[in-house]
Amino acid sequence: MYLPENYIKLAKFTLEPFWLDIPEESWIQKSAPLFMDIGVIKDQFQLVRPVENFIRDHYNGVLIKSQLNRFDPGGRIPLHIDSIGLDAGKEAVNPRYYYSHRVHLILDINPDIEMIVNDERLDVENGDLIEYNNLVPHTAVNKSNKYRYMFTFLCVPKENLHHFEII
Repeated sequence: MYLPENYIKLAKFTLEPFWLDIPEESWIQKSAPLFMDIGVIKDQFQLVRPVENFIRDHYNGVLIKSQLNRFDPGGRIPLHIDSIGLDAGKEAVNPRYYYSHRVHLILDINPDIEMIVNDERLDVENGDLIEYNNLVPHTAVNKSNKYRYMFTFLCVPKENLHHFEII
């Protein structure tokens, strides 16, 4: 399966900032950043339908996860690799990441927010749809006093569906 060396811009979209009206209790605290399943904001989901359709067509795949992420002011995501897990005591790639494409729609970014993949700072703007290689070390820091918002989509190409138990 092809992954970019660091990151690639796939397309550019324009979306209204509906995420600013989401009630605080709707956000799920799993880790930094906060996130929510798209189902929580299903009334606004039609705004990202063109993005979802583009991703499905681009990868000839099935979207198995969509979420909205909020990155707090002053927040930091430690340097990590998404795919590492243990299999029989050895580090192994989680098929969720190895056989899929994790695509991000940048909604609200400013120069004080750094996204770094494999020691390269991503040059992204609001509306950019990007895929970065999450099988290499990556991190993010929000040095601003504002939240940063981003959609994340997990798309599995049809030829890789046999690696997943799809609902």
